[in-house]
Amino acid sequence: MHSDPGLVDETFARQRNALAELLARLWSLAEAAGSSDLLPVIDRLRATLAEPFLFVVVGEIKAGKSSFVNALLGADVCRVDPAPCTDAIQEIVWAPEPAETQIDPHLRRIGVPAEILKDIAIVDTPGTNTIIEHHQEITQRFIPNSGLVIFVFPAKNPHTRSAWQLLEAVSDEWRKRVVFVLQQADLATEAELAVNTAKVIEYARDRGIAEPEIFATSVMRELAGQPGSGFEQMRRFIRDTVTGGRHLFLKLRAILDTSESLFEKIGAALAEARRQLEADRRRSQDLAGRMDNRRERSLEQATSLVREVLERFDKCGEATYQKFADGLAVPTFFRRSVGAAFGRRGGMAGWMERLQAQFEACLDKEIDAVLSRSGRRILTDIEDFLQELAASLSEMSGAAQRPEEPVIDFWQRRDDLIDELQRSMAELRPETLFSEKLARNPERAGSTLVGGSAMTLVGALLLATTHITVLDVTGGLLTGVGVLLTGGALVARRGRMRREFKENLKAGRARLGEALETRLAAEISAIYERIGRRLNPFLQYVNERMEALESIHERGKDLGEAFRRLSAEVDQAADARRRSID
Repeated sequence: MHSDPGLVDETFARQRNALAELLARLWSLAEAAGSSDLLPVIDRLRATLAEPFLFVVVGEIKAGKSSFVNALLGADVCRVDPAPCTDAIQEIVWAPEPAETQIDPHLRRIGVPAEILKDIAIVDTPGTNTIIEHHQEITQRFIPNSGLVIFVFPAKNPHTRSAWQLLEAVSDEWRKRVVFVLQQADLATEAELAVNTAKVIEYARDRGIAEPEIFATSVMRELAGQPGSGFEQMRRFIRDTVTGGRHLFLKLRAILDTSESLFEKIGAALAEARRQLEADRRRSQDLAGRMDNRRERSLEQATSLVREVLERFDKCGEATYQKFADGLAVPTFFRRSVGAAFGRRGGMAGWMERLQAQFEACLDKEIDAVLSRSGRRILTDIEDFLQELAASLSEMSGAAQRPEEPVIDFWQRRDDLIDELQRSMAELRPETLFSEKLARNPERAGSTLVGGSAMTLVGALLLATTHITVLDVTGGLLTGVGVLLTGGALVARRGRMRREFKENLKAGRARLGEALETRLAAEISAIYERIGRRLNPFLQYVNERMEALESIHERGKDLGEAFRRLSAEVDQAADARRRSID
């Protein structure tokens, strides 16, 4: 803002500029905090603070109004024409370039690039013929918003009826802002000035102004730098009562109070959001920790399942080995050797195929029994965690945690994320998780899939995964032993055949354990990773919002200190004005 040191109080101008800067910072803080509803309120405060003082000038044509205003402001803001041409109200305001806008038939806005107009705007009323005609617009639109109403009379003739009629139309509430100017005092004698000053006092008192302020001014003396122009007295009055009066510091105080109230609202809302975010982060970290624990427990259960499968593998392998060893007895072995030579089903190849099938059937049965127990434990852990997660999200979305009238948009964004997370997690039912796996791996799912329950599905998943692995490992387990059954001297090779059978079972067991451990761990980890991916957007939001709040908090601390300093200065200036009046 720009202030004329001769007309606008320097202290007020400086503090007004400081408050304007703080309001700009408050607006930026509110925007960063997401307090969108407060931005228009701050905008109105800024507009109110930036409004220039409004001077309404009333007077007859040729009363010297334009020259008086130019001399008072120290700038050529009003045109001085030798012939009267003002037939409409003119609002003279600051503009970067000269401009003229017809607002309506009776109001014209004139833009003038004079710096003083950034602090003081002028309303120049029309002359005698139209002043009463437009009195309603003057008295209702401009005078209530004015800092000063100046009635200008020729010093030799203050009796013009139209101006006094306008004063009669001004409500009592606004008459305290009225001053009277006897312009062109250099053209009147001292006696004339004394008489006419007394008449102005009389007319003013007749209209309810008990102690009228009257100034006799001379533009000619002011421009010539001569004493007795009357302008310095008038400027001092304006500084003391209009542009630097205590009421203006009280206006700053009122805007400051509102600004600080908004600042405190934002601060309280941010503190509340910060507490909620900290609670959300603790809960999120707890959920992440519990998910890690569940994953580890599920992996341990998978290890236990593999151990049980290998125990059943040992059981089936031992039974198959016994059948194989018994089949190597000389009479039986001889019959199978002869059968093999003639290509009979009862020969060596057919016998080995039946052993292989019996071995697989045994594993099927035993694995089914293992999965019905271990699979349920793994499923129960996953189901329990999903239920815990749903309960936690339900608690987090509780309406009691949200303020009745949120000042910042944090709460809406948080609610939206939690709602989205709840919907997303609701889709992660065990049936969905495992049926997707089965859709990709339908082999050997078994007849137990009928019914489609979560338990059935997890059992089918583990059954399918295990059976595929067993098939991969055991499919050729006995083939190598069968090779030994070809050629001569079979009886002599029976000991070696038994050893080979044992070694193949041992190697197959190791491969089966490793493959099952790897594949089940991958399946379980993928399930928990999918749950984690659903949680990640909310966790990321909490962390990012916490970082943002830290930055906003630091800015708020600096702004709060600046508000407190300016508040103390404004109070001090208002008190000084009060003491000067007392």
